[in-house]
Amino acid sequence: MRRVMIVGMSGAGKSTLCRAIADKFGLARYHLDNIYHLPGWTARPEDEVRQDFDDIASREAWVVDGNYRRMSGALQERADFIVFLDSGRFYSIFQILKRFALHRLGIKRRVDLAAGFNEKMSISFIMWVWKWPSQNKQRWLTQLAPYGDKVKIFDNRRDVRAWLESL
Repeated sequence: MRRVMIVGMSGAGKSTLCRAIADKFGLARYHLDNIYHLPGWTARPEDEVRQDFDDIASREAWVVDGNYRRMSGALQERADFIVFLDSGRFYSIFQILKRFALHRLGIKRRVDLAAGFNEKMSISFIMWVWKWPSQNKQRWLTQLAPYGDKVKIFDNRRDVRAWLESL
């Protein structure tokens, strides 16, 4: 395993799995949110972001996590595996609320936040997560369909752990 892409709704465990795979296989890890955004969550121009994504894709070994369907074609093409984390709405919302609280209390820092980024929480973000299965899931599955067996879909962490241990 040299190149892995991880997608799924916020709170599904993308960044946690990204770190686990990077650590297990000694791969460089990239959290696509940190490439797409400047500090303070300001979006960069899409042509610059696409170039950075393409640059990562051209490398020999990497693991990436993030939901940039329109700009991640080269990553999808080059990935050995594309992991789709299909957790439920309630689970994901619980995870983002827990993540926010632990981060704000200084108990645990998010593994995917670069310097200059603070954990944000809003009703609009929670609603985005709630709507993700109906607004984004099928788009992702349709886009990933041509990649066949290299797409791994998991709907619970137990199966993700078993798959990771089997590699």
